[in-house]
Amino acid sequence: MEDSALTRSGEIQILPQEVVDKIAAGEVVQRPVSVVKELVENALDAGATEVIVTVEKGGLAKITIADNGGGIRPQDLPLAATRHATSKLRTTEDFAHLCSFGFRGEALASVSMVSHLCITSRVPEVKVGYKLAYRGGKPLQSPKPTARKPGTTVLVEDLFFNLPHRKVLRPADEYNKILTVLQHYSILYAEQGIGLVCQKSGKKSTTDLNTSNAVAVLRSALDAGQANDDALRKLQLRATQQVIAQVFGSQLISHLQGFDCLRLKEEGSEEDRSVFVCRGLISTTTIHPLSKRTQLVLFINSRLVECNGLKRVMEDIYSEYTKIKPFLYLRLDVPPDTVDVNVHPTKKEVALLYLDEICKHISSQLRQTLSRAGQTFEQEDLSVQSRLSNPYKRKVSAICTDNAPSGMHLLASQQPGKKSAACKLIRTDQSTQVGALEPYLVQKSQSETPLSDKTYQNETPSSTSSSQHSSESLLDTSQLSTRAVQPHKLDCPLAKPSPDLDLTQPGIFAAISQQCICREGSTIADASLVQLPRMAISRPKRILATPCRYSSIRSLRKRIRKRSTSRLEKRLRTSCWVGVVSRQRSLVQVGEDLVLMNHLEFSRQMFYQLALDRFGGGMDLAELGEGGQGAVDIQVIIAQALQLEEKVRSEEGRHELQQTRGLLTTSETNSALADQAATCLMDNSEMLEEYFSIAIEKDDLGRIMLKGLPVLLEGHCPQPHGLALFLLRLATEVDWSEERLCFHGVCRELGAYYSQLPSDNEALESFIRHTLFPAISTLTVPPTVLEEEGCFQSVTKLSKLFRVFERC
Repeated sequence: MEDSALTRSGEIQILPQEVVDKIAAGEVVQRPVSVVKELVENALDAGATEVIVTVEKGGLAKITIADNGGGIRPQDLPLAATRHATSKLRTTEDFAHLCSFGFRGEALASVSMVSHLCITSRVPEVKVGYKLAYRGGKPLQSPKPTARKPGTTVLVEDLFFNLPHRKVLRPADEYNKILTVLQHYSILYAEQGIGLVCQKSGKKSTTDLNTSNAVAVLRSALDAGQANDDALRKLQLRATQQVIAQVFGSQLISHLQGFDCLRLKEEGSEEDRSVFVCRGLISTTTIHPLSKRTQLVLFINSRLVECNGLKRVMEDIYSEYTKIKPFLYLRLDVPPDTVDVNVHPTKKEVALLYLDEICKHISSQLRQTLSRAGQTFEQEDLSVQSRLSNPYKRKVSAICTDNAPSGMHLLASQQPGKKSAACKLIRTDQSTQVGALEPYLVQKSQSETPLSDKTYQNETPSSTSSSQHSSESLLDTSQLSTRAVQPHKLDCPLAKPSPDLDLTQPGIFAAISQQCICREGSTIADASLVQLPRMAISRPKRILATPCRYSSIRSLRKRIRKRSTSRLEKRLRTSCWVGVVSRQRSLVQVGEDLVLMNHLEFSRQMFYQLALDRFGGGMDLAELGEGGQGAVDIQVIIAQALQLEEKVRSEEGRHELQQTRGLLTTSETNSALADQAATCLMDNSEMLEEYFSIAIEKDDLGRIMLKGLPVLLEGHCPQPHGLALFLLRLATEVDWSEERLCFHGVCRELGAYYSQLPSDNEALESFIRHTLFPAISTLTVPPTVLEEEGCFQSVTKLSKLFRVFERC
């Protein structure tokens, strides 16, 4: 019996196909990040320009990867998850020229063995997409048609459902691994105009990576095909730098330099397969510590891999110059037949035929690059380190010297008493008005007498209330402290200056100075006797949240604070206005940074938060028209808006609009929809008026009328052209069945309506500058998602900008 048992246990047998498939799947799909990496590479092989990855519970519950690539033909879908079925390989000779990521037909097959897999795909030449689910590598049914844009969506659910021992993986750790891989790929593919998005779904959905905006300009240039090589390379470099800044922080960009190392075949020589091209960006020796370990982002033939040998060589070179661990982004291109990408199931590592020679050339070039950079960056390094190491100089760099105007800070450390160079001064607060250059051109009179700071303070308000922040005059405090300021005569034009006088206009300082009659012959040269009117930046009052017993409102208010950070809020509070770039974006200054701000998105957030804070009695009711005589028929205005939209869609309708005067004749469908919307608002009118000051009543004729709207911000009136859409969305987009969703929805629609900008472009800049931006910078609690999505993005530093214009 014992011999028989030993014989059975020692027999060599062919494993069942099911066991073979699971073993193969375990080698390829080791954890959720393996699934994401394989499927993202498939999307890139398919020519996608945008790949969106959505992960739930670290990928163990659900992974969704959507792209806009070439798609899979309907007749090929049944074979998509079959082992060794591929479109990238035909014969063994193809290995010598293989440039794609996947080629073995293992990824989708392995994923289907350990999860519930579903693929939805559409090729451009087919009008609809097709959907197919798989189990164990086999399709469950024939492909079914479904709606989808060209591209592919791969849905992986319940990963490792049949491998319980792998369910012990921590979702947070797995998501971080997925995010890291996508961040690295986004750097490489930025220069090709390909955007990657990584989203975490669940109770707290977040978007932790989105490079679509960073590569948008480059993508447009590539699609147009009109950019020359030099312009294209600049756009590629810019896109790569923006993605690196998004992934590793903007502080890294100023410490990066290009790295090029190549070994090409010499003319007339025999075939040499040890040629290679290595390009990328490396950190200089002046970089501040980013990590305790070297960060090497390495791509070999566009494949994200690890190469410990190359990493150690480069670490040794850097150790000769600095103790700080470097950041390295390298793209190494070698002949396909000199690299074996099949040495590891996950292709995490590759084998290079001439690794020693490549490392030798790269290390030599790196040493030369750092040696040359040492001379270039030495002075900058000393200035930075001196500010960090010397506490006295650190204080000096943060204050205004006697020669620096108020509201201007030094960019570099400087001893007090020395005159500041122009390139070392920047505006750091609202004290120095935009465009006010003339005050710095005024000559000082020999007869000026000093005026103490105490005297000057007695002439100005001693304190600033929280509701009104008065900025300094165009003549800053350091200048006024050395001038003899005298009051104007009663008959002087400047005794009572016009409140509409805009001192930011070029030349206005000289013009109004010459109008002064307080002393004969006064000119711009002795304008010390001219007392200019103060210009104040109107700041709105701080809004205190009204007491509320509803837990839903308290939770929504608490969520606002949780979604923000003190760093971003401080940056917004200290921002200074620069100018309007477009209808949606403005330039603002934060310290030394020039920031591109999406004022429209910030405005939506601000009015949403104001509606929440003023909930339940904190909003004043503004009646429409005088004495409420301007009430609006809700049914009529919604029906007219629907009919107008319908007309605009067709050429015939647009022609008809040109001939129409007065109200449009609405169709039966649009009238019915408007009736339903008006009825819905009337049914909820008591709640809307009590909590949100939206007054809706029926008049004597039974019409449902809008009588008034809330005052969310003093001095601000919502745009009338958006009223119809606001009422329609209020009726259709708000969930009236659940308390928290209802309150959130009403506040959201109020925020969207009140943030609409004037249609008149001439009034746009004045509105944003004098009304919108002061309120945003004072009242908004900014969510971090706005910064992540590029709504508050640093463009450059003023010190660099000065050097650019200095060369012009």
